Amino acid sequence: MKSKLFALTALLMVMAEPAPAADIVDMALVGTWKLEWQHAGLFWAIRSDGVYRMHGPGAAARQLGKIEAKQGRFSMKAPFWMDSGPYKLSNADTLVITGQLGPGTWKRVWTPTKTGSKEPAGPGACGLLAADEVAQVLRAPVTGGQDPRAGEGGCMFRSQLGSLDRVSIGIRQNTPGFFQNNRRSKGESIVDVSGVGDQAYAELVAGDNLGRLQFLRRDLWVTIEAGLNPQATMDDLPYLVELSRAADRRLGGFSLPGPSDSARKRMEAFEKAKAGGWKGRLPAGKSIPPQKGPKPFKGW
Repeated sequence: MKSKLFALTALLMVMAEPAPAADIVDMALVGTWKLEWQHAGLFWAIRSDGVYRMHGPGAAARQLGKIEAKQGRFSMKAPFWMDSGPYKLSNADTLVITGQLGPGTWKRVWTPTKTGSKEPAGPGACGLLAADEVAQVLRAPVTGGQDPRAGEGGCMFRSQLGSLDRVSIGIRQNTPGFFQNNRRSKGESIVDVSGVGDQAYAELVAGDNLGRLQFLRRDLWVTIEAGLNPQATMDDLPYLVELSRAADRRLGGFSLPGPSDSARKRMEAFEKAKAGGWKGRLPAGKSIPPQKGPKPFKGW
């Protein structure tokens, strides 16, 4: 019963569009800010729905919480941290906020903009997402390019404000039944996503932390994953869904290139071994290193 209730709650979150919440957060504060402090770079990303992320050097600087800010006063709450006090905008890009640690001056380093001004033009999966679309998830200016860690022809977008924040997108041909089998193997640790592709789901890891979002359109299998600091949660799912919808819209004219020489050789070797009676055992002298599961989330 608990899992069904969680799934229903998650589905409602997915169906909801990310929307401004002017009654919660002063829209002039929405964006990403950097603390003016000579010893380190501390960044504070504030969303219109009241979710904020703070990240900087060391684990103690990482926060994921909720903020209310209006009419010159703010209150914020995160695991192991609460604060409140006055704030003032000296100008559109300078925020002075006074809390438990005294006054601090923050400079704006990223402002949300309307997406779709530039269409993606990169090769492979880089042609499915535009940098300004990915920036809405990472809350930062981004750079992107092909990266083998996202799979053959995959693309990796990285935040210019933090080396740990990234979004990867990969695309591959779906062998009939593979996508469905992969979905079934996840058990109850998934959330079905509507309005994306022919089928779509997001993975949950270590509680409500958000893993990959995968969808199928015809015979194309697309995987999108957001690596955020602190880790992505269900609060980030509507933004990842919007990103997947943008990629889905561009799949109409997309076709995968033929396999590379290395991929072709691997497939030929596999078919040759299978024809010779190979049963899936490793060649002599080879071993599989022990696999470690995800570490449980313990907070900051």
